[in-house]
Amino acid sequence: MATASTSKLVLDASAVVRIIEGSQNAAVMHDAVLAAHLLLAPDLMLTEVANALWRLQQRLI
Repeated sequence: MATASTSKLVLDASAVVRIIEGSQNAAVMHDAVLAAHLLLAPDLMLTEVANALWRLQQRLI
């Protein structure tokens, strides 16, 4: 993950899902996102996050 001196951060879908679900390292990841001056993400990240959240929701049903 990012350090305090990092100005850019590449964010992937798994990190976003872990932040949303409140995993053990969610606070650290969230802080790194907020601290980054430039946030980069793959083009399909939103689709991947939506799919992962849908699968998590299906497990709860």
